[in-house]
Amino acid sequence: MHTNPPKPSRLLTIALASLSLLSLVGCKSASTHFTGRVIAGTIGQAMVVGPNDERLQEPGIPGLDVVVLQAGGSTARGTGVLTQAMTDELGNFEITIPRGKHPANSVTVRVRGDQIFSARSQTFLPTNAQKLLCTVITRDGYTPPAPTEPNEE
Repeated sequence: MHTNPPKPSRLLTIALASLSLLSLVGCKSASTHFTGRVIAGTIGQAMVVGPNDERLQEPGIPGLDVVVLQAGGSTARGTGVLTQAMTDELGNFEITIPRGKHPANSVTVRVRGDQIFSARSQTFLPTNAQKLLCTVITRDGYTPPAPTEPNEE
């Protein structure tokens, strides 16, 4: 049985299609990673701030659940949750949004915990060295943790 060798134009088309697919795979962004802090405030709100924002030095609130949802998502319905984290003993948190899940538009940030009134607001995600600062209204009787001394080694 005799088969015709592939035509050069067909080989070129296959090569170009393969390169296009490889470039698309290479263009997908890696996971998105950023940090933030939850502090007491007069309103429940999430906002993107610079890394030197003085409010990041205020005492944080530990043990809170920080949830990042797609716009229109709901924790009650379990829809649109991109990721979530718990604040550490200083009120700081780290968020990683898996590769391919980075939203193109704003997100909803929800902060929940026993010692606060739940806060929910829309914002864009931090980029580069920016941080996500969340302010929440504390419940009566909440006492912030004592400031910790930096570790000396």
